[in-house]
Amino acid sequence: MSDTVTIPGHYLIQQVERLSKGEYEIVRNSILKNLSVYGAMTSTELEARVKKHLKQKLHASLWPYYAAVRQDLEARGELEIEPVGELIAIAD
Repeated sequence: MSDTVTIPGHYLIQQVERLSKGEYEIVRNSILKNLSVYGAMTSTELEARVKKHLKQKLHASLWPYYAAVRQDLEARGELEIEPVGELIAIAD
């Protein structure tokens, strides 16, 4: 079992080829926690809340991974984009 997560096909892949599973989980948990606490929100709102959360938890260095992890969660079906208002939500 690998200790890294590769997120293929994302525009950040040139900068971020691999992310440790621990780092991935920190960003993933921040995204999911914010959506479960505040409900569906726009990408801009989610981005701001995750950035603030990561800074508070002293994980600001993981901020560049936000977009890649969010898109990975969408591809895995854990998140969905609601057609009305382009809101991001936890998938049912």
